[in-house]
Formats: sequence, structure tokens, C-alpha cells
Amino acid sequence: MYLISVVVGRAQPLVWGLLFRDERKALDALTSLRAVGDIDVSDDHGQRLVARGGDIGPIMFENMLESKAAGIERTLHEQRIRAAVVSRMHSDPAFKTVAAAGPAVLSPMGMNGMGRG
Repeated sequence: MYLISVVVGRAQPLVWGLLFRDERKALDALTSLRAVGDIDVSDDHGQRLVARGGDIGPIMFENMLESKAAGIERTLHEQRIRAAVVSRMHSDPAFKTVAAAGPAVLSPMGMNGMGRG
């Protein structure tokens, strides 16, 4: 699948997405969207964009299969960073001291009688 995101309008722009199954058809639509005159483009899912070339702003062409893979790679990279941080924390003496002390616990005996009925 291929997604073309188009910024339409100048004063109050809106982003519109056109979705295509076929790369050739998506590239043809991209060529049409870059035109100067009137634009009339339909996608594979019943959406139609009619505008003037001067009303079209930035356009993003996206191969959704590849962008999915890129999203997965970014997420894996972030998780590797988190794992590396945890690993370094376990080997850092400053964190070992805190971890060895255990969690802070409030006991009724240490509160000078507060909270007793």
C-alpha cells in the first residue's frame, strides 16, 4: 500500500491522505498533484481530491510496507537502548547500593506512635 499525504490550502491548511494499492498508480497521482493547474486525483478507496495546484503544499509519498518496517526498527532500537540502560544500572555501584537497601518501608514502630488507634 502507498499513502500520499497532501497539505491542502494556505490560510487554514489541512492534511489529506490518498491510499493506493499499486505503486505505479500512486506515482501517477503524485505527478498529478505536483501540477500547476487544476488537480483531480482519486485513490483506490473512493477518495477524490480536487484542488488548484497553487493550493497544494508539501506532499509526502509513503511506501507503507517500508514505513512499517522502519517503525519496527525504531522501536527495537529504543528497546535496545532501554536494555543497555538497565544493564549499566545493574553494574553501576551507585545503583547497586540503592538496590541492596531494598524498598523504603514505613513501620508503625518508627512513626512515634502516629496512626495508632
